[in-house]
Amino acid sequence: MKYGEAKANTEISLEDMKAHPIWLWCLTLGLPEEDDGPMGGDETWMRPLISSPDITPDMVQPMILLRVKGTDLYAEGLYDHDKSALDAIGIFVGNEPVQPAFAPGLGSPVTYVAVPTIAGVASVEFQSDSATSDSAQRVA
Repeated sequence: MKYGEAKANTEISLEDMKAHPIWLWCLTLGLPEEDDGPMGGDETWMRPLISSPDITPDMVQPMILLRVKGTDLYAEGLYDHDKSALDAIGIFVGNEPVQPAFAPGLGSPVTYVAVPTIAGVASVEFQSDSATSDSAQRVA
């Protein structure tokens, strides 16, 4: 796999996510020089996956780009393969993510659509019963 330049997870913008819709924790990549995070960084730093648009089961809670179904909004969230769920969802208002409770115009339920493929499946949907929740469950 090939990875891009590392950034703190709080510094990853919508433009970064559109360019690379999958971001992985540096500490989980097994890169020898990054046992404690990248040079100049710490455990909150991530690298974009640039060699594939697909999330695989071995990835540890990748941050992925999402579309908010029925709107022009984008979101980001941490994907948990074991739970088939999203956590820590942020809705992009401009180039910065905010908690869903602060995003304008969200109704309930909210459906999120994964931009990258998940185990080869395109447009995987997740649903949250509340517009204020920052988690969502995969739709069967």
